[in-house]
Amino acid sequence: VKTLGLLRRIPNSFQIQVFTLLYKFNFKIIIMKKSIALLGFLGVFLFSCAQTAVQSNIPSVVSNSFHQNFSNAMNIEWEMKGELYNVEFDANNNEHEVWIDSKGKIINHKEEIKVNQVPANIKEAVKRDFPGYRIDDADKYVADGKTTYVLELDKGTFDKSAVEWKVTYDNSGKQLSKVQD
Repeated sequence: VKTLGLLRRIPNSFQIQVFTLLYKFNFKIIIMKKSIALLGFLGVFLFSCAQTAVQSNIPSVVSNSFHQNFSNAMNIEWEMKGELYNVEFDANNNEHEVWIDSKGKIINHKEEIKVNQVPANIKEAVKRDFPGYRIDDADKYVADGKTTYVLELDKGTFDKSAVEWKVTYDNSGKQLSKVQD
């Protein structure tokens, strides 16, 4: 109410100029918001086109090799990393990552496995080498015909002073490395 009283004292021509400026200012904000939204949409569109372009440039020998080895793969994402094709995908309720060379040879395959999928001999080795520890996370790697398991171990407690380990075992249960995590 006090503002209206103040407006009554200001000449009409000045009021019109103020309201015109406010209207133009509001109009500029609307245009800026629409421009930002348009730029965001354009960015997403260009990014999705770039991903599609990468997928369309994959040699058939590489694509065929992948699909022959992983016919049940879903949510497939291709990316070029150096000279290798990197493929991330889901299969059998696990996440996978595969590196394939330009001739279609699978160089490395990483599978994030569930703890219950870790072989019994590896679990026994963990019990032997790390009494009181449990497997918190497990990855299975296959490269050059050799299988290794990279495990994250913890005490399963909320004790922040407990040491966590990242341990690598070969398929026979031999410990290859251990690093405090």
